[in-house]
Amino acid sequence: MRFLSVKNAWKVTALMLAIMLLAFSVVGCGGGQQATNGQANGGEQAPEQTPPQESIVWVFGHLASPDHPYQKAAEVFRDKLDEYTDGVIKLDIKGAGALGDEASMLELYKTGDMQAGIQFSGSVAAVAEQFGFLAIPFLFDSYEHWESVMHTEEGRAFWNDILAQERAGFRVGAIGTEGTRSIYSKEPITTIEDFSGLKMRIPENPIMATVWGSLGCIPVSLPFADVYSGLQAGLIDASENSPTGYTHFAHQEVAKYYLLTRHEVSAAWMMVADNAYEALSPDLQQKVDQALADVQVEWLRIAKEAELVKQDQLETEMGVTITEPSPELLDQLTGIVMPVVEQLAEERNMLEFFELVNARR
Repeated sequence: MRFLSVKNAWKVTALMLAIMLLAFSVVGCGGGQQATNGQANGGEQAPEQTPPQESIVWVFGHLASPDHPYQKAAEVFRDKLDEYTDGVIKLDIKGAGALGDEASMLELYKTGDMQAGIQFSGSVAAVAEQFGFLAIPFLFDSYEHWESVMHTEEGRAFWNDILAQERAGFRVGAIGTEGTRSIYSKEPITTIEDFSGLKMRIPENPIMATVWGSLGCIPVSLPFADVYSGLQAGLIDASENSPTGYTHFAHQEVAKYYLLTRHEVSAAWMMVADNAYEALSPDLQQKVDQALADVQVEWLRIAKEAELVKQDQLETEMGVTITEPSPELLDQLTGIVMPVVEQLAEERNMLEFFELVNARR
């Protein structure tokens, strides 16, 4: 019998240990696979975790200052989106003209650089001229009358159909307002005769020129930034705007009389880019619609409150004389204007909308 040397014994021992480790590893793998197969064949299996949905950031642009109703409406939209989408859609508000002027922002909807925002009727009219029709004085009798037309599915569908026909690249999400517009002047206006020869500032808008001209005024097209100096120099005798617009450039310093004709509910539009909206799932689209519906109601409330606060400041802090027009004067103004408005509606293919307005009057 031969004995292994110490050196050879160590080699044999190492080989045996290696074989044993390999055997244990094969058994272990087989057992693990067997357990997995057992789960697949009826054993309990851990539920699959749904991955969290990635956040979507929408850029929201507008021109107004931080204390303006437009900013407050944007904040309502931001909060409602966060609530209804569980934080999936985030709104990045860029106010005070951070994204450029109105014309620039309208282009951003198409390029995908802005997904929502607030636009004036005048700027949207550059894309679809029918929007300029809403600037017609005395078209609506009151906030309630305006709301009965504009805050309906029928009303919103009318404007969205126009935008779709023009391939604007955006749609109406909510319809709001800056407030009602009234006349401010250097001298008091109390009768229909006071409109004869009155040099009334208007924006560059042929509809406005026609309507104010029908009242005997001399329409003077003047940029808004030049109204203060125009009143000072006598280029114009009067202008018209909401209480917020009246004080924005301190026009109350040179025109101390404010006649509350409320001849226009100044419409503003919370738009949503078509490409951003259509990229959402149907569930998220529904939640965006719900948020916009809430904004529309809240926006009107905010605008009404801001108007009353500003009116009070005009009278108590700024020395402005505020007067209500007599019922007789209002009847005379609307009596003169309405036939002109109907003719303009027919010429501009807006007769259907004008009939809707009259039906809700």
